Amino acid sequence: MKSQSKKDEGPIAISGLMNGVLKKIGLQRRFQESQIKKDWEKWVGPTIAKHATPYRVINKKLVIYVDNSVWLADLTRFHQRTILNRLQKEVGSNLITEIFFKIGEAPKD
Repeated sequence: MKSQSKKDEGPIAISGLMNGVLKKIGLQRRFQESQIKKDWEKWVGPTIAKHATPYRVINKKLVIYVDNSVWLADLTRFHQRTILNRLQKEVGSNLITEIFFKIGEAPKD
């Protein structure tokens, strides 16, 4: 009798397959960045989303651009930990370990 290989265990979820492929070709981080941008307002609420824009993950640090110094101070002082915890819950704590706020408009990719 032939032994069954892992390939014969049944269907595989496409999300699991995509994550493996993206990771293998080095695009998983970019995919997760796009997920953060797509779901940003849902995760932080419309008020914060109106004044803060996620830009890019660099060395596990998410760079977020904010409108002005008032929002920079408010987000840093009162919302940084909450936003970080939510992002880690949604995209995984291995992608983002810190968030960093900068004043200005997020560069276009």
